[in-house]
Amino acid sequence: MRYQKINSQKMKEINIENVLSIVRKYGVISRKDLVKKTELTTGTITNLITELLERGLIQEIGSGESAGGRKPILLQLNPNAGYAIGVELNTSQIICVMSDFQGNVIDKIYMDAEVQRGKDFTIDKMVLIIESMILKHNIKKQDVIGIGLAVPGPCNHIQGTMVNPPNLPGWINVPIRDIIAGRTGIKTFFEKETPAAALGEYWFGKSNGYKRIFQTNVYGVGIGGGMVIEGKIFHGYNNGSMEIGHTTVQIGGQPCSCGGAGCLEAQADGAAAVRYVREALAKNEKSILSLDQEITFQDVSSSAKKGDEVCVQAIDKCAYYLSVALGNIIGLLSPNVIFFGGDFMESSDLLFYKTVKYINQKPYPTHVKDVKKLRSSFGTDAGAIGGIAAVFTGMTSIE
Repeated sequence: MRYQKINSQKMKEINIENVLSIVRKYGVISRKDLVKKTELTTGTITNLITELLERGLIQEIGSGESAGGRKPILLQLNPNAGYAIGVELNTSQIICVMSDFQGNVIDKIYMDAEVQRGKDFTIDKMVLIIESMILKHNIKKQDVIGIGLAVPGPCNHIQGTMVNPPNLPGWINVPIRDIIAGRTGIKTFFEKETPAAALGEYWFGKSNGYKRIFQTNVYGVGIGGGMVIEGKIFHGYNNGSMEIGHTTVQIGGQPCSCGGAGCLEAQADGAAAVRYVREALAKNEKSILSLDQEITFQDVSSSAKKGDEVCVQAIDKCAYYLSVALGNIIGLLSPNVIFFGGDFMESSDLLFYKTVKYINQKPYPTHVKDVKKLRSSFGTDAGAIGGIAAVFTGMTSIE
């Protein structure tokens, strides 16, 4: 085994990153508590904090309560130290979010992705949105710490390429990280959209200190998965982990865009719900909807909310298949919490509650009911918020 030597400068950079991450996670913290949480010496923390204060990355905000002796000086990130931009690309939308250095959202832009017009058109649109947001707020590019991309998989997170996303035909080995960095002149980070959303939940959401977070995003087209373990995305061998949308939940089921059959996303995404409704209508089952109209997953969700039995049953099928896959996730990975996001999931309370109900009915593993099941903290912005988290954490990961 070869060991990489770490010089004093590299160790200092690691310690600074660690300190900033802890301050970000806790919001407000004292030097004494930083010593405890980093396990660094008091002298090292003193020197690091002095440098971070001089660089304007953190600030002192007054005194805390004393446990005996002098009151501790409290520290927080300086919100004006810089900006981050998170950009999610999915099959329907480009979602762009800007935050300050603390992660407070400053602005959001939503645009149709128009992926049917080709990758060059969509990438041009992404660059335009980023540039227009920077211009709108009169921000200097050197003050933008980075851009975090959250895109459909499969991806190579090391090379920054979209390999061959099944739901984006023609996007083969697209080096989107380097393209965006080159076009904007801003350092760019990169991750699949659902793992990015999980990272955003860990740093900015309702994770409540949970060490193992699983996220599933159920879209109008496609279903993604992502796992964060102690603040780091788990990528697995060859960047191939957490492709929950392409796990088999129905032997001999519906053909999938990946070339397989019976994959979760072929059985449970928004397009699947629409297909179930159209199949029922073809059998002359009564519904608010009709075969004469273009039916969307939003139509299915809203009609189910009104009590349309055909749409209720369509969502029930999707929920059942989701529960099969997520029950397997609990048995294999045992996360503390599962977050549910994506535009189809966001459109339907019924889908969320039925999925949770079916999961909790599973007899094994015995702790299945103890795993928290929560809606995404950020709705359809989750991937873009995850892109911001990727910028601030430098995309640390475990293999």
